[in-house]
Amino acid sequence: MKLSDLKKNDEIVAELARSDPEFRAEWERTATARALAVALVRHRADHGLAQEGLAEVLGLPIVEYARLEWGEFMPPDDLLAGLPDLPREVSAVRCMSRTGLRDDV
Repeated sequence: MKLSDLKKNDEIVAELARSDPEFRAEWERTATARALAVALVRHRADHGLAQEGLAEVLGLPIVEYARLEWGEFMPPDDLLAGLPDLPREVSAVRCMSRTGLRDDV
């Protein structure tokens, strides 16, 4: 099998979302947490930080920070509001949280 024969992640997720209501519900429920995870990983990569480094900057224990990058855990609003100005993506996640677009994860 060639690499080009493999399905892309987006295609797999779309198929599962169409065919499996439980998967679709969970995927939608964790959307904001995944957006935060992507923003945090991107910020770390852009600034050459390890998880430990960004956890320290944010004042979080490494275990709690790692859960954020996992993309299935949404922090409480007080923690989210206390994040320093990171990338625009984190600000967007904050906005989603404040406007009720965020489901608790």
